[in-house]
Amino acid sequence: MFPLASPALLRLASLLSAFAVGLILRSTRYFDVFTREGQVLLGFDDALFAARRGLYSFVNFPEVLGFDPFIAYPDGAASPVPPLFGWAMAAVARLFGDDTQTFETVAAWTSPLLASLLVWPAYSIGRSMASPALGLGAAWLVAVLPSGILITSIGNSDHHAAVALIASCWLATSVAIVGRSGRALAVYAVLQAVAMTLMAFTWSGSLLYIALGGGAQLGAILVLHGRSERLYALGASAGLAALALVIWLRETPVPLGGFLSSQTLSWLHALALLCLAILAVGLGAWERTRRSRGAGARLLRALALASAMALPLLLVPSIQHEFGRGLDFLAKQDTWAAANPEQVPLFHSQASTTARPATTRLGLFAYLVPLLPFYLVARTLRGRDRERERILVLALWVSALSLLLLSQVRYGTDFTTPGSVAFAMLLADVQRGLATKLRPAVAAWISVALAVGMLSPAIQAFHEPRLTHLATRWEQRGIPDPRERLSRSETLLRFGERVREATPPVRGFFDTTARPEYGILVPPTLGHAFVYYARRPVVINNLGPYLDPEKLQLALDFYTATNEREALSALEALGIRYVVTRRAAPMLGSFESALHEGHGSSHHGGATSGHFRLVAMGPKHGTPLFSHRPGTRRDGDAVYKLFEKVEGAELRAEATPRSLAIATITLRPEQGPPILFRAAAYADESGVARLRVPYSSKGSALVRSAGPYRVRIGDEQLFFEVDETDVREGREVRPMALPDAPAQREP
Repeated sequence: MFPLASPALLRLASLLSAFAVGLILRSTRYFDVFTREGQVLLGFDDALFAARRGLYSFVNFPEVLGFDPFIAYPDGAASPVPPLFGWAMAAVARLFGDDTQTFETVAAWTSPLLASLLVWPAYSIGRSMASPALGLGAAWLVAVLPSGILITSIGNSDHHAAVALIASCWLATSVAIVGRSGRALAVYAVLQAVAMTLMAFTWSGSLLYIALGGGAQLGAILVLHGRSERLYALGASAGLAALALVIWLRETPVPLGGFLSSQTLSWLHALALLCLAILAVGLGAWERTRRSRGAGARLLRALALASAMALPLLLVPSIQHEFGRGLDFLAKQDTWAAANPEQVPLFHSQASTTARPATTRLGLFAYLVPLLPFYLVARTLRGRDRERERILVLALWVSALSLLLLSQVRYGTDFTTPGSVAFAMLLADVQRGLATKLRPAVAAWISVALAVGMLSPAIQAFHEPRLTHLATRWEQRGIPDPRERLSRSETLLRFGERVREATPPVRGFFDTTARPEYGILVPPTLGHAFVYYARRPVVINNLGPYLDPEKLQLALDFYTATNEREALSALEALGIRYVVTRRAAPMLGSFESALHEGHGSSHHGGATSGHFRLVAMGPKHGTPLFSHRPGTRRDGDAVYKLFEKVEGAELRAEATPRSLAIATITLRPEQGPPILFRAAAYADESGVARLRVPYSSKGSALVRSAGPYRVRIGDEQLFFEVDETDVREGREVRPMALPDAPAQREP
């Protein structure tokens, strides 16, 4: 036989092709991530949080960011995610260079590369289930299903691809260990311990996989045979992983949420692994000393031992609390997480861009998701001994992840590998059925055509637009369009750079022993992006109440305030100097909306905001992260603006009692048209008008002032020269002597 036509080489070529196709499909936004200017635009939310941690390790290698002074300002907080993913990105990036662009390039490619590697564990699982052909079918489904591509595409430097890859390798090990004994069993037990450890050090929600991966294997053993050797191996795997966690946790700060937090890596994870180890070893010893009579007896033993361990632990209030928080999250009773578009059910009616329809994510395979557990259970019942155990392990994984996917689309990436294996098994059964009446080759091609047909809605709704977009951007490469709107990521990057330029430098971004001099209040959805791009500390971020519920409430008090007094009260409680506002803020009539649109000016003699001054705005042609009120969108106004809270100078003018005094000054931002700032006040009974103004007559680097202030009281005009010190210290300023008054024109 010609050597290049050997089955092994053909399978390898097919797997490499599936890997390449998966990588291409995840790279269709290449020109959106790597700009003409040579910048790298990473994802705009959790991706930037992961990048922040990775960049810290990249600069300070081999350190990890255990405590972050740039979140929960002014206190800072323990980093709320495990350390491995960011540290690994940093380690790989240092192999290629030592500048930020090198790190960001590695970060941008991390998810697509890791997710494309899923074809290998998918092939391994499918081959263990039936044959190499089944494995190849599963691998190709993993490569093309949008459910595994949506949040693992280029630029998304978050952990989703890494978690899916570790979970898939864990499942592959769980099915490969079936039937092993002696040294081979020990090797697979160690591999399983490695998978458990990597998962715990990568994802905050690893308790889910500890329960799923350990529970599925334990359940399959108890239901089918109860062999002590296999139970000991499972116990050893969990014990080794628990030991690794204990060694780490002894040397790290108290996790965010406390010692037993369910939201990040904590002693609760080590305790869960230890309980799994004790349960498995205990059941193995019990089975060795007294053989059970069947699956029912083994399951009752497991229930008894588990209850004996769990009941005392659940009496601990902190464990009760964290267990409840975890259940709330899974049941979507967590109000903060429920606002995330990734939390919607698979079959939903939302039109959000991120909450895509089920058929876009999985094609017509989506309608099989609720049926897969029943199909796999039926396959288990008619399988042979070793085959039954492998299928049962897969059935338990698929059942759990199917339920999670049906309730929350965020589990689509996790579901893709085991789901693809199950879909491939179903297609293989169809092929076998057809082969009884047709030629095997014809039956095989029909099953392939069926798979393509099932995928066609996903191809049309997901892949075609993205590939068309890639082709269009390829044709337009190197041709700048001055009218082109910036993407959401580029808008945040440009504004962050402008804020960094307009505000004083702060300490602590790469040195956790230093404390930053001031913080900035930003809307929670901008927190991660602002820390990374502006490199300024924030009070709250996308973590919401998981970071600091009290600070979140005060921040929301500012953004829902309807007047300056309420807004100032919230900022003073937070000890904040700067605040970011949004165009078309979510709350119509809020102080944020008035400040962003009017810059605190008085309109028609109304109230003036004398304590907030514009510092930076932009960028031109920007796109907001969310369009809260699209009907009020004004392209001429900046998407984001930065204001500084100041005491404000007080202009003192003598006037007729109860007469109206109006102060004006022209502001000339570096970007955008001139702004006429107006302050208005009525003179009191003693004939004194006091006007609070937040700008000096000379302005700042990015917002110049065409001073001095002109104050009109009836037909009289007065002029005021205001220094920066007057604004910062709230000094009283009197009018200039008339000979010095300049001749000004109204803009």
